[in-house]
Amino acid sequence: MEPERLVDWFEAREQKIRGELESVARFLEEEYRREKRPRVRVFFGANGIRSVFLDELETLDPGDEVLIFHAINAKEVMGWFIDYYHKRRIKKGIGMRMTLDRKTAGVKCFRRVAKMPATEARVTPEDYSTPVSYHVYGNKVAIMSYVPGEILAILIEGTGIARGFRENFELVWRKLRPLK
Repeated sequence: MEPERLVDWFEAREQKIRGELESVARFLEEEYRREKRPRVRVFFGANGIRSVFLDELETLDPGDEVLIFHAINAKEVMGWFIDYYHKRRIKKGIGMRMTLDRKTAGVKCFRRVAKMPATEARVTPEDYSTPVSYHVYGNKVAIMSYVPGEILAILIEGTGIARGFRENFELVWRKLRPLK
């Protein structure tokens, strides 16, 4: 083969390979965008926590439930909104199971919430108390801090993560006694 023809042949092969590489790169970019990866959002302040509570109402269907590990007295932070949330939750038929520490379980508002329709509460041991709780609903987990100056919610959307938190909740739930 003549050197010029050999160069032409290599240049043609190079262009063909470049075109194939560009096609593969586009395909990989599209697959990367389509892949289901966890989505994480952060919400700050009482309004941020309200946004998560509203998302629960929008995400869940009648018969679904929200699991709350270590319920906090959200009324102190959110005021009137918490009553609004429970009315909408019950009207929509969304269940709630929550764990409370012994100190919180004695608070009147929690006893009232625990007696609401589609609501169950169980009590953790005396030595367990924290200003952080998590809610599991649908394919989402919300980690909420009610620490003064650090009031925020971290919302993680991911099927596997939600399943893991749900399994942790169920493990603890089975070991706790009902609120009386």
